[in-house]
Amino acid sequence: MTEYLIKYILAEELFGHRICESIQDIYIVNYFYKNLLLEKLLVGEPISVPELRKLLHNKIVNFEFIKLNGEVRPAKGTTMMKYVPQSQHPKGIRPSSPKVATFYDLEKQDWRSVSQRSKEIVLKK
Repeated sequence: MTEYLIKYILAEELFGHRICESIQDIYIVNYFYKNLLLEKLLVGEPISVPELRKLLHNKIVNFEFIKLNGEVRPAKGTTMMKYVPQSQHPKGIRPSSPKVATFYDLEKQDWRSVSQRSKEIVLKK
């Protein structure tokens, strides 16, 4: 289904006709389309940033999250240095913010982070 067709159906369900007759009708249809129908829902066990940090410290974790820009990002990572190549080891000792979970992504082979502001973080099996 195209966006146009979905919006037609929404207008018909909401207002009894396919054509939006006012700016407010258009606003309502666009709101439902963008904020409800396009909502990204992840499947898995929900987890917080502090919980994720603890898990990353002890093992390799498969998870995914919704980035701040709305993109869904799968990840397989850890903070256990034995899994991080020597050339990628941190140079100094700078504590990371408690508002993010920094991890070494084993598939991307680089350091990444998950913000506490991310809409959703879930563990994958």
